[in-house]
Amino acid sequence: MPGAERDYFCRREIELWGDGKNTDTKEFEWPQNKQWAGEMAGTNARTIFSTRGGYNCRDSIMAIPIFKVPKEEIIRAMRLGYYKPTKFEIEEIGLEDVI
Repeated sequence: MPGAERDYFCRREIELWGDGKNTDTKEFEWPQNKQWAGEMAGTNARTIFSTRGGYNCRDSIMAIPIFKVPKEEIIRAMRLGYYKPTKFEIEEIGLEDVI
C-alpha cells in the first residue's frame, strides 16, 4: 500500500489511494500506472477498507480514537487538509497554538 512507511493515515487519504489518486504525503513515489504491487482489481474509495493492500496483504486498516494518534500526525493531517478538529479536540489535544 502506498505510504505504508507510516502508521497513521486519515480516512480521506486512504480513500484517495483507493481511487488511484496521489496524496500530498510526499513520502512515497506514486506508481506510474496508479497502482501498487498486488493491488486488487476493483479497488476504489469504497472497497479500500476491505481489500486493503491487495492480494496476500497482512495490513489492517482500523479506525482509532483521535486521542490515540500522535500529535505530530494530527498536525500533518490538518496541514494537508484531511482533518479538521472540533473545538473540544483542539482544547483536549492542545492544538490551540497550531490553529
